[in-house]
Amino acid sequence: MGRQGELEAQRATARARPLVGRSRRLRYVPHMGVLVILEMDGDSDALLAAATDLESRRPTEATLARVIAPTESGAVMCTFWESTEARDRYQSEPEHQEALQACGLLDAVTEMRSRVFPEAQLKG
Repeated sequence: MGRQGELEAQRATARARPLVGRSRRLRYVPHMGVLVILEMDGDSDALLAAATDLESRRPTEATLARVIAPTESGAVMCTFWESTEARDRYQSEPEHQEALQACGLLDAVTEMRSRVFPEAQLKG
């Protein structure tokens, strides 16, 4: 396979959601899941670094999207999970608590608030 073929294969593999054709128009199929919005107070730089470190320590295919951004009081992280069960299973594993300690996230957070939206849709 030539370089062009490899690039095309990588692009095809990288698509997050399947496309559905209707006549000549293509659209993304929404994915149902759980959206968790976690607001963390503390030093923004420390929180962003710790969250990035946590994700590298505990990668999972159960998250379909994650966005983290600095705020005036710290950082906000929005995670779209494939299901409530997948989120609960991931967070109940002993390795999760160990990774939270090791990445420094628990030390960087002064206060935390979360909201869970169990019937969220991820659209392209």
